Amino acid sequence: MRVLMLSQTLPPENRTGAPLQAVFLSRALVKLGVDVEILTTRTKGEGWEQNHPNGIKIHTLPFANALGPGKAIRFAGAAIKALGLRGWDVLHGHALSPMVLGVALARERPALPMLVKPSIGGPHPEGEISRIIDSPAASILRRAMQRIDRFAVLDELILADLGRLSIPNDRLVRVDNGVDIERFRPARPGEKREIRTRLGITGRKVVLFCGQLTARKGIPELLMAWSGLRAGHSDTVLAIAGDGPLEAEVREAVAASGGNIAYLGQHADIAPVIRMSDLLILPSRFESFGNVMVEALASGVPIAATPCGAASKIVVRGKSGWLIEDTRVGSIQRTLAEALADSGPCSGLGVECRRIAEGFAFERIAHRYLEIYQSMLSMRSGRSAR
Repeated sequence: MRVLMLSQTLPPENRTGAPLQAVFLSRALVKLGVDVEILTTRTKGEGWEQNHPNGIKIHTLPFANALGPGKAIRFAGAAIKALGLRGWDVLHGHALSPMVLGVALARERPALPMLVKPSIGGPHPEGEISRIIDSPAASILRRAMQRIDRFAVLDELILADLGRLSIPNDRLVRVDNGVDIERFRPARPGEKREIRTRLGITGRKVVLFCGQLTARKGIPELLMAWSGLRAGHSDTVLAIAGDGPLEAEVREAVAASGGNIAYLGQHADIAPVIRMSDLLILPSRFESFGNVMVEALASGVPIAATPCGAASKIVVRGKSGWLIEDTRVGSIQRTLAEALADSGPCSGLGVECRRIAEGFAFERIAHRYLEIYQSMLSMRSGRSAR
């Protein structure tokens, strides 16, 4: 089977959820004997090699990655590129990007089945389907959506969004994101201390936030909750890893914290940063999945998270962490106080956390996608026979 992955960007340019999922899922499928290549855009001045570090061949659209007109250019460029796509059995798009929608509009259908996994749902500015509905080009984008054969659905927000576009239920399949359980692993004896020393962290315990520094992730509320909590936990450090529009606010909090907050910036390899922590905190307003939560569990680290994305599936109090009731400062503060008051859960849940994470191993997710691909191809064969 030959599968072409479609990802607007790839690491190292973009290390967020959808691009990373595209790369790691591609690796897992290759291990199952699938022939996988990737189509992506190339930022102006960025020179992609023909082969990604994982050995998978990369095809690029050489257009500037800019706002405004740049989106139209990428959409049109992907549509043109799609006209030349031949020899693939399945197209698999990661996120509803301009490139993915351009390919969906231009490809031959039903000759070339296409599956797309929307990345972020919900009626807000970051929601992918909400942006399509509100776009000046909504009629064209809706037409592209109708040409997609299957949608991989991560959560109820995405499910509701697809309902707003009247996508039939028989085109929806439930699939989770995956985690690389070899890369994300529990710390070896002494390793936590080694990593903390390298990062300049001296606290006895470390609570880690890892993600984009945006209001959606609950950064303002987390900083306020920590300022009211840290007096009773002088031996605990809140470490913040990532970048985004609220970086200046984070840096101001660090300067005023007296050493109880450490800003670690963006890391090319986040696995050691997660591994050195005792608790992951993710007080998001919404998540379609929240990959970092499963990465933490795979690293033997319990989590405290609001009940969105994968949290409701994987957070079991006393086994893998704590659910934060809502995004209010008081709720975050109470949950952190509970987690930090009991040294047992923060240090003794590693085995159960790891067991839960293994259910999301990329090998399992790849097998699930392989079943979906085969189902799509069987339906195509049935139509061709008629």
